[in-house]
Amino acid sequence: MDLLKSSYSKQLVKKLNRVEAYQQNSIELRQTLGFIAKVFVIANLPHREQFGEKEWIRKNGKYVLRLSAGEKYVNEKLVSAGLPYGTYARLLMMWLTTQALRTKSRKVFLKKTLSSLMKELDIQPTGGKKGTITYFKEQFVRLCCCRVAIDEVQMGEDLIGTQFFIVEDKFVKWLQDHESSFVEEDSYIMLNEKFYELIVKSSIPFDFNVITALKQSSIAIDVYIWLTYRAFTLKQPTIISWRQVQEQMGTQYSDLRNFMNKMKKVILQIRMFYPDINIEYVHGGMKIHPSEAHVIPLNDHVKVAA
Repeated sequence: MDLLKSSYSKQLVKKLNRVEAYQQNSIELRQTLGFIAKVFVIANLPHREQFGEKEWIRKNGKYVLRLSAGEKYVNEKLVSAGLPYGTYARLLMMWLTTQALRTKSRKVFLKKTLSSLMKELDIQPTGGKKGTITYFKEQFVRLCCCRVAIDEVQMGEDLIGTQFFIVEDKFVKWLQDHESSFVEEDSYIMLNEKFYELIVKSSIPFDFNVITALKQSSIAIDVYIWLTYRAFTLKQPTIISWRQVQEQMGTQYSDLRNFMNKMKKVILQIRMFYPDINIEYVHGGMKIHPSEAHVIPLNDHVKVAA
């Protein structure tokens, strides 16, 4: 393997090293259980910046997810915060959800500094306009400010759904200076009560170590969690067309063939961590078979989404 690695790109070598480390550990050591609300699996966050857009809409069956950009103050002026997107928004959403379920409280206490929170998510803090600190802070603020609406679309004019801010209250004073801004008071995020009820009622478990290993690709993160959920909850093999998967993932690949090739590469990468996932490719799509769960059993206070 070491000889083969010498001909690989640095990025691929890093991925292979993570796979080897993951496979060599026992299941108890390598699995760090994480959770995400089911709604953000059946309908995903944006993958890229939605320039000028203040709303993001994804539909899956009869359910519609709408994200609306919130507002923030910049130099005492109220401006749009923008829509959360990409890997950092996903990591933050998963971390907040997981912490709330572990502590059985919608009040989530944060780390003492921004950089310590980033390191917990396996993100190396780097400065500068295009550094990870700038991008992470931006996604943190966007997530704290955004609004969510979940509607059930039916024939007629019935109104069925719910809407809420993800974050109800916030006390965070270390955003200005990521390292030296040590605040004695505990920073915290208070999740909205409706959102907290949603994640307690219906959350999907996953292995957080796999998520951090896939964090260079928001598409890979979405596909891993989606396959983990679908393969474990299926009662019989199910064929899903590439078009259906494309609509669910909401990626930037408008050409179906390019999307299919991208998905196959992503699934190949996921299989390194989840070899028991049982998928076969058929004409026009893929067949997903019921598979062994990829995570350890859940605590009693969390209900697995069905």
